[in-house]
Amino acid sequence: MHIPLRMKWTIGVTATSLGAVGAFSFIAAHADIPVIAGAWGGMFVTLAMQAGRSLEKDTALKVAGGILVVLGGLATGAKVANTYFALTGVGTLPAMLANIGCNAGMTILVGRASAKVFLEAESLESWEKVVNLILIALGRGEKSSG
Repeated sequence: MHIPLRMKWTIGVTATSLGAVGAFSFIAAHADIPVIAGAWGGMFVTLAMQAGRSLEKDTALKVAGGILVVLGGLATGAKVANTYFALTGVGTLPAMLANIGCNAGMTILVGRASAKVFLEAESLESWEKVVNLILIALGRGEKSSG
């Protein structure tokens, strides 16, 4: 599915911003998760609007939280490794670079998956359904049999 340039721009700006946040939050594992959730919520509202949909900010934050919970294993591993790098002498620069990459990379993946959902989904009636559709697009959700 083709993602329009304006949606790619929204995803890129959000990923860049969260990469910058990662440069300053690599010491404490998960210190930036609330910032990521808020930024993803804003990204979801904007992407839905760009796809001609309506998504309330509260719903978007629930979607962001739901995705972060499911992707928590990946995020936990990366964030703990970042803290380990920073505190054990491996170095703060590798920790910073890993956190920047983790924040930006996850944002790009989730942003592209959500853009596809907002462009293709028949309805966005519940935040749980939106979370599952985005996770399906990421290869992590459960497809319904019905």
